[in-house]
Amino acid sequence: MRGFLIAAAVFGFVASATHVGFTQAKPSPGSSLEGVWKATAISVTGANASTNANRQPSLVIYTKKYFSVITLDGSVPLPPRSQLTAPRDPNHLTDAEKLARYEAWLPVLAQSGTYTVTGNVLVQHRLISKDPASMNTEGGPIEFKIDGNTMTQTTKSAPGQPVSETHRTYVRLE
Repeated sequence: MRGFLIAAAVFGFVASATHVGFTQAKPSPGSSLEGVWKATAISVTGANASTNANRQPSLVIYTKKYFSVITLDGSVPLPPRSQLTAPRDPNHLTDAEKLARYEAWLPVLAQSGTYTVTGNVLVQHRLISKDPASMNTEGGPIEFKIDGNTMTQTTKSAPGQPVSETHRTYVRLE
């Protein structure tokens, strides 16, 4: 959460444990990518096809130049995240405490950076990420379509990988 709050502060958002909101005027609805989007569904085609019509809370925020994502991006429904017990010694975690924290954070994706749009294709340029290997890299092209307050993003499998498409559906919150 700390990383998300820092990213939110850098990109001009008001953020606290209970509220995330713009400090600027709200963008106009319609075809604008700018805004706060809540993920609602994901479906994957191909050999390992799956659908998750009830995703856990996930947010994508787009400003004029920047994006920030924090999501539990499971292609199948994931169980609710459990509350972690406080470590006996926060400075010296046991192997079991480390493993519990690793498993709790494994399904979480967090990244922020800049983006470019050409027509209906979005490319995200990561500046910070939970996965350091993906920092300062470009995400693959994402085709998107906005219909009112609903956005669908489609990504295709990378060359050389089994053919599949991932369709993510979002609803505009702001």
